[in-house]
Amino acid sequence: MIVSYSRRFIFIRTRKVASTSVEMFLSQFCGEEDIITPLAPGEETLRHNIQPRNFRIAGCGRARILRIYGELVGRPAIGHGGFYNHMPAGEIRRLIGDKAWNDCYKISIERNPWDRQVSLYNWHYRDRDPKPSFDLFIRSPFHRKISPNFDTYSIGGKIAADHVCRYESLEEDLAEVLKQIGIETQVELPRAKSSFRGGRHWRDYYTPKTRDIVADWYAREIAAFGYEF
Repeated sequence: MIVSYSRRFIFIRTRKVASTSVEMFLSQFCGEEDIITPLAPGEETLRHNIQPRNFRIAGCGRARILRIYGELVGRPAIGHGGFYNHMPAGEIRRLIGDKAWNDCYKISIERNPWDRQVSLYNWHYRDRDPKPSFDLFIRSPFHRKISPNFDTYSIGGKIAADHVCRYESLEEDLAEVLKQIGIETQVELPRAKSSFRGGRHWRDYYTPKTRDIVADWYAREIAAFGYEF
């Protein structure tokens, strides 16, 4: 997640949409007073010595009990030590204030939810052999994982980002967004994470039942961006 006061943009990180690659790319445009949250261990070296900065907040810690408390009171930053990856838009706005929030151009990313759910499955079980079946991953409450991207870039049920790039045309969309904030550059995103899908098309993972379950989970994203199976 990035808050760039110098360039007046905010990057709201969603899941399974190449957000790590985008954060690495955008970090090069940030100044010393801007906020850049840490990447996962092993990924910082790919950011070309641009270090995370200004993300810690006094009085916030990194402990499970603090995280639970922060979630309960609607202030998750308390348990994350401050600003953190995948921080929801409402929490970002609360911490930086309405003026800075309104002054910045908000950027996020979305992806076809059926495709994204397959990516989440393969990433979640990347170190498991054999993996539980995709059908079990969707239908079992003990195996499933849901990635609510809509809740990350929305506030009060309304999209708060000024531009939600589409994963399917990410570099082109991001280039257009950068023009809006006065950055003229060619967009060539680094490859931050490997694919664990093995060449299988995402539609091949689904049955009619699991297709409909995922459609129900992500109905807001599907309606907002017109995604189809």
